[in-house]
Amino acid sequence: QPIRYSRRVGFVRDIHASSIGKAILAIMDDKTRNRLLAQVRYPKLTDKTIRNRAQLIDSVDEGRKRGYWLNVEESTPDVTGIAQPVTIFADFYGIALIGPSYRFERNMATYAKALTKTIHKVSEAISEMKRN
Repeated sequence: QPIRYSRRVGFVRDIHASSIGKAILAIMDDKTRNRLLAQVRYPKLTDKTIRNRAQLIDSVDEGRKRGYWLNVEESTPDVTGIAQPVTIFADFYGIALIGPSYRFERNMATYAKALTKTIHKVSEAISEMKRN
């Protein structure tokens, strides 16, 4: 089933409906995370969108256990994203794979392993840059 999904450079996704947002929340210190969460609104983007702080915290905690964070049709129907955080020169970033949900259902473990390898390579490259 073909789908089309694209975003312009600089598009800002609501943190509660973003795999990268959840990954970044997971690596923040408690004080910073709580200050940010106090400002979050939870607009409904799809029928699967997280709608409150407790659900968001649960999703972040589930990602910690799994080792990656998900957005399963929470922001766009038929689209899934998985993400992991990476720190670059003390700033938080995330790297995500995003695509049709039906592909992720079949290949989640493979995609998660590929994402983990990518995060390790980026982290190693950043460490090398710091040394030089």
